[in-house]
Amino acid sequence: MPCEQLAAAVGDGGIQLAQSVCLFKLDVLHTLNKFHSNFQGVFFHSFRALLAEEDNETYVLRLADSIRLMKSQHMFVRVERPPRSKRFVLAYMKCERVFSFVIRFEQMLNRLNRVPKVLLSDIENEEDKALRLACLGKTEQEIDDWESDLLKIKGVGQRSLQHFMNNGISSQRDLQVYIENNDHEQWNKTFKRVYAYKKLGNQIYSGALRLIV
Repeated sequence: MPCEQLAAAVGDGGIQLAQSVCLFKLDVLHTLNKFHSNFQGVFFHSFRALLAEEDNETYVLRLADSIRLMKSQHMFVRVERPPRSKRFVLAYMKCERVFSFVIRFEQMLNRLNRVPKVLLSDIENEEDKALRLACLGKTEQEIDDWESDLLKIKGVGQRSLQHFMNNGISSQRDLQVYIENNDHEQWNKTFKRVYAYKKLGNQIYSGALRLIV
């Protein structure tokens, strides 16, 4: 069926299509996708609004659902069948099979890099984190955390590591330098937000805990 025989009518209430229609012009595809799946709303308006969100907590709360919504989207496309025949049929496909989400995911990750790690870990549940890691990958802070040998010290978790890093300490070597230049009293004042900081300080200053330097 040639494109000229397209039996489509766009009215005030939407689009009416004959069941026999299998070939579409690009302008009809654009209109169909616009009304059928809110393509513009999902991939442009809502996406831009998400990136422009200034509140970090709100951004994190909306992020996973935005990824799910994008991945769930389908669209109508023209597919040449058979190949090189210049005859096109209508196909209904998932958007991520039609075009790449990579650029959008990179922009999402760049915005997420501005979210403090502690806030991210507090808000994000395991399911959302797994989805985010699969699609966006790790944040810059998570990469730093993964490489830090401070996490090898018993009792030092993500929160304690963040506090160490806020004070310029990102490795056991950095911590050793701090110990050599500051007394125990200063440790207690500086790292009172570190988990079990008094016990950890006693172990380090007494030599019971030897740091990897």
